[in-house]
Amino acid sequence: MKYKLAVEPILFSLGLITLASLIYVMGTSMLFVFSIGNIESTYLLALLLFMPIGFIVLPLLLAKRQFSEMKISDVQWDWRQYISLAFLIFLLNHFFIHSDEYFHQMVISICEEVLFRYIIYRLIRENYNYVMAILISAVLFGFVLHLNYPVYDNLFIRTPLGILFSIFATKIGLHYAVAGHWIYNLVVSRIPF
Repeated sequence: MKYKLAVEPILFSLGLITLASLIYVMGTSMLFVFSIGNIESTYLLALLLFMPIGFIVLPLLLAKRQFSEMKISDVQWDWRQYISLAFLIFLLNHFFIHSDEYFHQMVISICEEVLFRYIIYRLIRENYNYVMAILISAVLFGFVLHLNYPVYDNLFIRTPLGILFSIFATKIGLHYAVAGHWIYNLVVSRIPF
């Protein structure tokens, strides 16, 4: 089967990732300008304010026209299941992982998963088949969003996780992709580097 290379959704996705990253950097720069209490509280406040704007709100607004014309929507969200998963992750973290970053990682995982597994995946899926859409969005997640990490980490950890989270999002729901990402981030936050 021949595929016509559709560059527009990939370029648009790169623009969304750049915008999200810039807004995240602006927000976390608050740590150096406005210190509210301790640094962890200021960082959490910056995440709560700027990550949803950069990773969810603005990308959804910018992609609104494309979404209204789309036929494919194989990523679902269930709030009840998400709340149950969040409670289970809380218990898992409290009794086993012991990370101090429960809420930080919750915000990060929700924002990154909505951007990559919902917005970017849908934009790419409209022009590519299921497998290619997952691979392209996973590579964008693994290599573009995480440019500041070693190439081998991105190739062997983040890109495969992007593939796994995409499969979760499309087969059992975006809330499971968020939960998997959240647990991974909590575990990694406990590893001293």
